[in-house]
Amino acid sequence: MKKISVNIPKVKSADKWAGSPSSPKREQPAGPMKRLTIDIPQNLHRRVKRGCGDEGITIADVIREFLEKRFPD
Repeated sequence: MKKISVNIPKVKSADKWAGSPSSPKREQPAGPMKRLTIDIPQNLHRRVKRGCGDEGITIADVIREFLEKRFPD
């Protein structure tokens, strides 16, 4: 059996992998970042992911926007 070599490019972040060249450049949040992990129902995640894909934005951007509105400076 002949061994096949495949070069798979390494991706530095999921956003770079999922984004496309035509995606708008997002403004980077100021200051150091902290990771937040939450559990949501699968059907809600599916709707959010589809909606964000349709709008060309990330789920993280939507969540940051909601949190900023709920907890303003």
